[in-house]
Amino acid sequence: MSNYDSAVRPSLSVAQPVAVAFRFSLLALLSMDERHGVVTTSCRITQNWNDVHLRWNASDFGGVTTVRIPAAQIWRPDVILRNNADPSTPSNIGEEHAVLKSSGDITWTSHVLLKSACTLDLRFFPFDFHLCHLNFTSWSYDIQQVTLTAERVDLSNFHPNPEFHLEDVLLSPGGGRALAFSLIVRRRPGPPLLRHVLPCFVVTALAALTFLVPPASGERVTLAVGCLLALLLVSVATGGGPRASAPQLPLLGTLRRVIMVLCKSVHKSPKIFFFVLMAPYMKIKEFTLRFFI
Repeated sequence: MSNYDSAVRPSLSVAQPVAVAFRFSLLALLSMDERHGVVTTSCRITQNWNDVHLRWNASDFGGVTTVRIPAAQIWRPDVILRNNADPSTPSNIGEEHAVLKSSGDITWTSHVLLKSACTLDLRFFPFDFHLCHLNFTSWSYDIQQVTLTAERVDLSNFHPNPEFHLEDVLLSPGGGRALAFSLIVRRRPGPPLLRHVLPCFVVTALAALTFLVPPASGERVTLAVGCLLALLLVSVATGGGPRASAPQLPLLGTLRRVIMVLCKSVHKSPKIFFFVLMAPYMKIKEFTLRFFI
């Protein structure tokens, strides 16, 4: 490799693009940062291409047909994650060794930890679905120089996440210029229902009972304040529920704020109380019917 230049694109002519076969294996969905909209995944990426400058006759070298060399010493298609969300993490693929065959075929496998930007819709928490994309493209080459192709995503070694269920991974070819892998993720509703939804319903029921207490007894305000403190205690114990930006405020958060306002306004009319109280429930019921039916 004394005369080999890793900066030269391995093609027989300027007009001939280098075909790169991209294989994406999803190993684990590690976390979903709801506040910052960042999805962390563990992946194994395999790239295959042919380098015409690295061919040799195996009979001239003792029958050696395969060698392993550092990937930094050869030309690479510099594929990056376009929607990288962590500046401290490099968006390009790692620096592992590459497998080189006498025919010029190169196999480069990397194990990477990807942090991608994703817009999370938490309005229907904990029955929320998310569609997150991993967009790969070549940083310095266009489609006339490098073409990217991929097959179906490999999920044979995927490790399930205890909080989110991976429904499917879709592939969008992108015409050879880019590749987009779309992750369809659904939250497992069991634990959030027990930690967040059930306490809200219990406190709401207690708040409704404040209007059954006779005003002459002098205990209506005491019960309402107790409900308010119970709701605050639940919020602190559960971390306040899902953390989302203002446009994606969960209905559960709206319900908690409504309960706080009602607990502070026990002197208002019971009709206003039940009208405002049932409004969020009707939205949740409408979504639940669409979700299960």
